[in-house]
Amino acid sequence: MACPFVAILLFLLPLGQLVDSAVAGSQDSLLARAQDVHTDPDLRSAILLELSRRGQTIPYPMLAPIERRVRQVGVAPYVRCLALAGKEAEEDLHRFSKHRDPAVQAEAIYALVHGKSSGATARARVVLADSRQPVEARIAAMRALGEIRSPFARVEALRLLPQLPGPIAVEAVRVVEALGSLSDVSFLIDALAKQSGRGQNEVLGLLQAWTGYRMGKDPKPWRYWERRHRAQGTPFLAPSSHVAQANQKEDTLAYLGIPILSDRIVFVIDFSGSMNSAIPSGRVTTGDSLVGGATRSQRAVSELVNLLPRLPATSKFSIVTFESGTQSFSPRLISHSVDSVARATLWLQSQSVGGGTNLFGGLQSGFDFEGAEEIVLLSDGAPTVGGVTRMSDIILRVGLWNRWRNLRLSTIGLSPGKRLGAELVRLARENGGDSQMIEGKRR
Repeated sequence: MACPFVAILLFLLPLGQLVDSAVAGSQDSLLARAQDVHTDPDLRSAILLELSRRGQTIPYPMLAPIERRVRQVGVAPYVRCLALAGKEAEEDLHRFSKHRDPAVQAEAIYALVHGKSSGATARARVVLADSRQPVEARIAAMRALGEIRSPFARVEALRLLPQLPGPIAVEAVRVVEALGSLSDVSFLIDALAKQSGRGQNEVLGLLQAWTGYRMGKDPKPWRYWERRHRAQGTPFLAPSSHVAQANQKEDTLAYLGIPILSDRIVFVIDFSGSMNSAIPSGRVTTGDSLVGGATRSQRAVSELVNLLPRLPATSKFSIVTFESGTQSFSPRLISHSVDSVARATLWLQSQSVGGGTNLFGGLQSGFDFEGAEEIVLLSDGAPTVGGVTRMSDIILRVGLWNRWRNLRLSTIGLSPGKRLGAELVRLARENGGDSQMIEGKRR
């Protein structure tokens, strides 16, 4: 089953590039079309998204009648519009904050806290502390508290950080970074000891940024130096001699130069026909040997085959390949083991290369994995087939899928060309990831 965030924008797929012109016009004209019973339901949802994107105040009497006309996939865009309708919409937002769709819950909670609705802050704190609540709703609560600079935001972030799952821990670290100070490092060290995967890496990154120290994930040296600075009455800041050494490259698990920061990861690999092209350098590392005349797909596969055994023992992973269609190694994330790595290797090496480039479908499949915290996308060419083929549209949709999920999305381009390379860099930058464009050395 597709996740709610993928479902939100499925309605846009049949409209393709017509959506741009279909949602043009004044706010009044768009609201009138959204109210019209004859308006296509998919277009109505696209109109609501456009109205929410514009951010203009929307009169509640003009918005309320639209609710009975929206389908399930259009509810979240409608709630985003309610956030622009002022106090009159509060009762509706409270109702939607208990909706069965996590995306809708998240939008309503975020809107209520931002609008400083009565009891909204208390409600957000309850949602945030309740592990039974959807991840999306808890992320929305944390983000909203931080953005309004609530006095509870930093306190809740530090208190809950040691026990939060990765995507919410990412949001908590952002709040601490924005509202906290060097005096909070002891709380961060406690979180470092109890977090794992993406959450632990985010905490470590903030500790390193604040203190200048480049110690690893073991909390013991962090505690030692924190106590030593405290005993000496000095700020917990690295001496200049240590900072000078900080530029040394750290040994980080990586796929083709992309650091792997999570232990819940999906690899999305291009297997379109162009991946049969030879790498300009003509060589690729396979284990300890070099093979001449390697293709782009061979490079991608060999590097991933070498990486899989080195993933953390606690990790869960899967692989998606795409050409004109998409294929998944498994329908869900599977635990890392000798057996699962062996099966993934055989599956990956058995995939054939050919067809078009359904980059959108590959990403959509990656976001479908429940519990995923990181996606690494590898491609060598612009999209040619699938529901969406314009990179600007794909970037928009991914941003909406990821609005309340906080997945880290990194991108790798194998000789992608200047335009696609820039778009892959943007896709990663807007979704908290890294990018690596590999052009290869031509003879």
